[in-house]
This record gives sequence, structure tokens and C-alpha cells, in this order.
Amino acid sequence: MFGGVASPNLDYPQTINTITEDILININEAIYSLSLNDIELCGNDTYGRDYLYKKAGKWYKHCIWNKAVITEEANISLNNTTDEYTEFQILDVLSPQSANSYLYPVSNMFSNKVDNRCVSIANYILCRVPSAVGISTVEEFKELLSENNLVVYYILAEELDEEIKDETLKKQLNKLNKVELKKGTNAISTSCENLNPNIELTYIVDLKTYIDNKILELTT
Repeated sequence: MFGGVASPNLDYPQTINTITEDILININEAIYSLSLNDIELCGNDTYGRDYLYKKAGKWYKHCIWNKAVITEEANISLNNTTDEYTEFQILDVLSPQSANSYLYPVSNMFSNKVDNRCVSIANYILCRVPSAVGISTVEEFKELLSENNLVVYYILAEELDEEIKDETLKKQLNKLNKVELKKGTNAISTSCENLNPNIELTYIVDLKTYIDNKILELTT
């Protein structure tokens, strides 16, 4: 459910955050960089976010989302016309692993010429173009697509794990993974507004301090 209306629903579009730029992580004033290169991390608060993790000595991207880039070559037909909008049906652009019945967030909607209303139903996409834009035929819609491709982010029916092959990124991740935090307060910040980090820590017990504190506790 989203906004009280079950997905998919063109009147309740959802936002999505994407991370493609290099990330700088500041840990106690030491800077660590992550060069994502061709890796894109996507997500929102409703359905979750892609993330990177290490298992058995290898790094992986856990994929919840996928992306389709729609050009003028797509299989497009006119679906519906009203006084408010023209609705186009776009076929054969989604991965076979797409999750049917989910609202498909949209990015880069024709430089704001088209409103953020696009949805998948039974593995095809419906896209509404407001009447004010002046596009009412498939030919006109394809001409608009030739100027600015439509980028659609969507949820996979089954989440996937892709091994990271980029040697530079793997070295950066391994370096970051070996950071040792100091005792007490540690300051951690990132250069990316959309980054939602999950931090796991391994604690090393200070036995001497623990024993000294217990002795002090028992003798006072």
C-alpha cells in the first residue's frame, strides 16, 4: 500500500533516490573514498535500498531495484486519451525479473515536460503525458523520447546479488572495512545526502579495564 491506495496507481507516484557519484566518508577526520563507476545504488523508504556487503572474502551488490532506459525505439502504443492527459503503453522494456503490480518510480521525465506518473501493470508501462504538453500521438511521443530518454526504476520480483568486479572499488571497500575506531566517541560523516549507511562493528573486549571496573564495583 502507498498513500492509502494499492499499487500500481498513477495518482500516487513514488520518489526514488539514486547514488552514482563517488562517495567520500569522513571517519575521525580521515577521508576514505568509494568510486562507484558503473555501479548505481537505488532505493526508497517504502521498498528498501540496494547495498554493498562482503561475504566469504568477496564484495557484492544486493539488488532490490533495476533500471530501464526507454528510447524512441521502444514498442509504444496509444492506450487512452482524456481532456487532462494522453496515456501511452510501453512494452518489452522491463526485465523478466520485474515485480508486477508495483508502482515504478520514474527519473529524468523529459526535463519536466512530463509529470511523474508512470506505472507497470502485467510487465508493461503506462506513461501519462499532460494535455498541456501538446503530445497526443505515438509519433510525437517517440520524437520526445529521441530528445530525452525516459529512465524508469523498478523493483525486482526476486532480489539479486551481483559480485563486484571493479578492482579499485574492491580495494577501497577493503580499506574501509579494516578501519579501527577509537575508544569513546567517533565522528562519521559522508559526502552523499542519499547514503543511508548500515554500520556493523566488531568489539574487542578490554579485559584489564573490565576486571578493574568489577573490582572497583565490588569494593565500594
